[in-house]
Amino acid sequence: MIIAPYSIYGRIASNLFAPVYQLINNLFAYFAERVNSYAFYETDVYIKSLSTFIIAIMYFVLIVVLSWTKGRIYCNTICPIGTLLGIISKYSLLKLRINEKKCVNCKLCSYNCKSSCIDISNHTIDYSRCMTCMDCINKCKNNAIAYKLKNKDYENEK
Repeated sequence: MIIAPYSIYGRIASNLFAPVYQLINNLFAYFAERVNSYAFYETDVYIKSLSTFIIAIMYFVLIVVLSWTKGRIYCNTICPIGTLLGIISKYSLLKLRINEKKCVNCKLCSYNCKSSCIDISNHTIDYSRCMTCMDCINKCKNNAIAYKLKNKDYENEK
């Protein structure tokens, strides 16, 4: 599958990382031979094919750019595993809850959410995108976010 994360990683590792590793190894072998050490030996550096190399570069650049600019957008919108985890999270019994009485709208939880799933102005969390990393709980200084049972009315607690 062309968008499966494990096959993408395999393409990136075998087409990008392996040749770079082999080049570094050959560099070490070159310098080691100069000091009469043969701990490293020279290996052949090859790229499997130009098309898979280009695809691996494109995916690597795409993932880096999306991660840098949009956080976990690749995981939340493209990756099939992220989508499956989002569906499971949506129907989970335990959920993150925002207590509106304790929340002072400092937006620390929203800024630190890697999934960008917290809408602090409405005090809601998009559970289909939430990866339950708990960074929002750790960043909230007022303990306004907690992990609670789905049906428990967290807003009425003090």
